[in-house]
Amino acid sequence: RSIYNLCITQNDLLQDMMESGRMVVRSHLEELGPLVEDDSAPPVTWVAVNQCNQERQEIVLPRLMAGDHWFAPNYDPDVESPLVDGVTELVGGSVTIFQRMNEQGDMLRVSSNVMGADGNRAVGTFIPARRPDGTPNPVVASVLRGEIFRGRAFVVDRWCLTVYEPLMDKNGRVSGIAYFGVPMKQAEILDSTIEQFTIGKTGYAFVLDGLGKYVVSQHGSQNGQAVADVEAIDGSHPLRDILTHAKQASLAKPYFRRYQLEAHGSDQSREKVAASLYFEPWDWTIGAVSFVDEMEEAETHINANTRKVSLFLCTLSVMALVLAGFLAFLIGGRITKPLEEAVAVSEQIALGDFRRRLNCSRPDELGELARALDKMSDGLERKTVEASRIAKGDLTLKIEVNGEHDGLGNALKGMADGLRSTLADVRRASDQVGVGSREVSNSGALLADGATRQAASLEQVSSTMNELADRVKANSDHATEADRLTDEASDLGGEGVKQMDRMVASMSEINESSEAIAKIIRVIDDIAFQTNLLALNAAVEAARAGKHGKGFAVVAEEVRNLAGRSARAARETSEMIERSREQVAAGAAMAKETSEALNRIVRSVDKAARLVREIAADSLEQSEGIQEVTTGLSQ
Repeated sequence: RSIYNLCITQNDLLQDMMESGRMVVRSHLEELGPLVEDDSAPPVTWVAVNQCNQERQEIVLPRLMAGDHWFAPNYDPDVESPLVDGVTELVGGSVTIFQRMNEQGDMLRVSSNVMGADGNRAVGTFIPARRPDGTPNPVVASVLRGEIFRGRAFVVDRWCLTVYEPLMDKNGRVSGIAYFGVPMKQAEILDSTIEQFTIGKTGYAFVLDGLGKYVVSQHGSQNGQAVADVEAIDGSHPLRDILTHAKQASLAKPYFRRYQLEAHGSDQSREKVAASLYFEPWDWTIGAVSFVDEMEEAETHINANTRKVSLFLCTLSVMALVLAGFLAFLIGGRITKPLEEAVAVSEQIALGDFRRRLNCSRPDELGELARALDKMSDGLERKTVEASRIAKGDLTLKIEVNGEHDGLGNALKGMADGLRSTLADVRRASDQVGVGSREVSNSGALLADGATRQAASLEQVSSTMNELADRVKANSDHATEADRLTDEASDLGGEGVKQMDRMVASMSEINESSEAIAKIIRVIDDIAFQTNLLALNAAVEAARAGKHGKGFAVVAEEVRNLAGRSARAARETSEMIERSREQVAAGAAMAKETSEALNRIVRSVDKAARLVREIAADSLEQSEGIQEVTTGLSQ
């Protein structure tokens, strides 16, 4: 928990630093002027390098301007870039201005003092809108939504704590980013502090990043090593479990994992317990390791010390009790008796008896208590006498008050004053009652006359309400009958829909039968064609036979004529069937449209039926309400 709190403190300091840097960058940009892409000037050709996979691409972009200031390409760290270098001189950190490359949202560094591995400014590198695995880059995604991104991000070739603020053009479109950040190396002092933590004799603290690599290890000996897949003696992966479950842990309830690894420099295995927490702003998993054998040894030592302390406390308690009893015996007699008398007087005062007095002359605190009780009894007795006189009707008595804190005296004085005022009010009220009684008598006569006229009006209203109730009842009956008729219409419409569906099905069957007949006709037409060919061949052969084939030639001619007539009949039949199919299809379409129309009618009738039922119900409620009003008027 101590390390976690240190991380919170360090993160708060860095966040304050980044917020200050962001505000300074924003102030400098506002001083320069609005952000625009100048299409009138010659464009800039860039060789853009993807910071994730180092892929290169050539692009042409308009000049990015802030007022009259052009963010010209500057790769040389020895040549000043006024805006970004000026902010760094004021507040430290690193500054970058990005220009949007395309609609996807890739962001190109056009001015920066972030240095690449080659020692030059990282100008020309860009943050892709999507990572190599296809997932959206959280920085670009936040900025394109118009939101400021704050957190840990990969900048060129290192992890940094960053803030990315979207830059808008005059149309409200995100056209760039203003970046301010500090490398995670700013936390090196914190890293060394964590390395020096010792739990027990040889226990230690560690920090893992989100990939399972040591950020801080014991003595720094394994920093940067991937250890998520390290196996314990039982074959499990304890550090992988810590990475997973620490994210669900809380400061009040860390995640504990017990496991065994080979001890350094020894073949013996030592069982250890790791308590872990997840620090989300830096994607750190913080752990504290203690060895079980050291914990058991400490527990044994603590138990032994606890027994010694318990024995000492018991002895001390017995001695204190003996001393307390002796002191009580010595001084109890001098204190107890006066206190008992004071308690007795207090109990009598509580019961309303103020006659007894202690008359004690002791100079100590008990004497002061006794004299205070006597004085209280005197005051209460005097107030009792005054209250008794007021109860007997003596309102001429002047009540003496000891001061503003004399609650009882002030209450008695207020009561006497109130009674005197009340008596005066009663006298005035009695005079007004006499006058009022005469006015009431006159008003009674007027009220009786008005009541007579009101009764006549109520009788007329009652008659009108009866007529209205009859009309509403008739409307309710008519609505009920209309509901019944709409139900019948709905049923008939539904039956019509079913009949149309059956007709459509029958016409579909006719269409299928027509197609089958058409196929048969086509077969007959083919047979006639083949027969015609055979007859023609037979005629040719008969001609070759001369006079011996004349009879056969006549037969062949007749067969040809018969085949021709069959072909013509087949074509005519096929045309008739085709026309019949078209008519059946048209009829089926009309039947379908009719069925849909009937369905719409049925739905409309159902809707009308619901409305009629609602009208009937409302009319019935109105009738009942009018009946209740009529009954009330009659009463």
